[in-house]
This record gives sequence, structure tokens and C-alpha cells, in this order.
Amino acid sequence: MAIVQLFPSEKPKRNLFEFPTIKAKSPNDQDAEIDLVVSESTIEKLKVGHRRSQIFEGWGHLVGEMPPINNAELMRRTQHSEKEIKTLLEADACFCGVNRQYDHDEKGCDVFVYVISTPFTLRWQSKMDCLVNVVETPTDSLLTVQVRSADSLQPSREGVWGTITKWEFISADTEEKRFPRNFETRYDKLLWYK
Repeated sequence: MAIVQLFPSEKPKRNLFEFPTIKAKSPNDQDAEIDLVVSESTIEKLKVGHRRSQIFEGWGHLVGEMPPINNAELMRRTQHSEKEIKTLLEADACFCGVNRQYDHDEKGCDVFVYVISTPFTLRWQSKMDCLVNVVETPTDSLLTVQVRSADSLQPSREGVWGTITKWEFISADTEEKRFPRNFETRYDKLLWYK
């Protein structure tokens, strides 16, 4: 008679809904780095709305890691090792002000928008082996990440420059492909670009 020894399953090293502190270029100096956190209310909205792909995008483009789910890192290394997923630290441009109402701010003056041109992103897939997949970014689209400085929010964590409140893919401008569509009127000013 054989003896079967059972081992307890290993828990994920991180929680999918608890993003770590994120590194980004400073809006004031693209050669300096700052620390950001993801808004808890943003994560809660994505969680309640079952926005899995957007949560996966957050892990890939904000944190710079595959989401903490079964087989994600293995799938990345074996099936998609040469596909580049650009991160917030590799942002291509940064704007200040969104020229529309943002919470209680009439013109969204304290909102900073990072622009990332990435060839690939992460999407949720309904497959047994792994729930995340690396896919091509839609043609002529850019990832934008909206950040509010700690000065404009209360309370904030010590040592954290600001809070990420939203990230989404939007259309690129028809003339200037490295910037979002209508960037001249959409944003107040361009702080830096590559």
C-alpha cells in the first residue's frame, strides 16, 4: 500500500486587489522618481464592477509585474517572453490639468496625466491554464494614467507623492501619434515628453 503525502497549497504572495507602492517619473523632473499608490476607491470600483482586464492592466503597466494569479508569471516567461509591456516608469509624456471638472476641482488643475505608448497589454481570458493573456494594444491607442498629488488629497501616506485614480486606453491624436487625441484642448499643459 502506497503512502500519499499531501502538501498544503501555497497561497499567492500578493493580493490581486492590494497594489504595492508604484514608482513613476516626477511630473516636475522626468529624471527623478516618485512613489505613488493606487486609490482604494478605484480598486474597489474595479473589483465590484468585475473589471478584471483593467486590474490586470494595472499590475502590468503600473506595478510592472504580472498579476498575482496562478500561472501568470510562468505563462509570461514561456509564451510571451519577448512581448514588451511598458510601465508607468517608462511613460512617454506627462500633462497637467484635464480642462474639465474633476471631483471638486472645476478645471482639474491638480490632475497629472501620464501617457504610455505600449505595444502590448494584459487582458482577462477565460482559460483553465491562466486567466491573463498578453495581447497587442489596439492600433492608435495610448494608455493614460491619472494621478492626483498628495497636496490635493487628504489623508496621504508618508513618503507618497500622489495617488493614481484612473488608468485607461484612449485614442491617439491623428497628427501627433505620441499624444492623446485633442491633447491641445484636453489638457492644460504639457510638462515633458520623450
